Amino acid sequence: MAPKKQGRPPKADKTDAKAPAKKRGRTAKKDPPAKKAKPAKSTEGGITQPRGRPPLGKNWDGVKGEWVDDGSGTAKIIKIKSSKPRGRPPAGKEWDEKKKKYV
Repeated sequence: MAPKKQGRPPKADKTDAKAPAKKRGRTAKKDPPAKKAKPAKSTEGGITQPRGRPPLGKNWDGVKGEWVDDGSGTAKIIKIKSSKPRGRPPAGKEWDEKKKKYV
């Protein structure tokens, strides 16, 4: 014989005469608790660093208040734009960069 599963206890009968009736309607809203202001992290120069991820290959300069190159050489990645038009190519054709058309 399998043991009985223990679950939630049965709900109380809603027609209980002793329970006070709940009022439905608007209640006074309580003021939310005041948030504590976090002091901004200041760097060497005193100008705080902006939130978020820094640009690739840049470091924050607190004196100037701007992003400066970190000297790693990865500051900009240049993407060569193709002259190939967007969309599906015609059936059985391939793009030729020299002629700049489908062949």
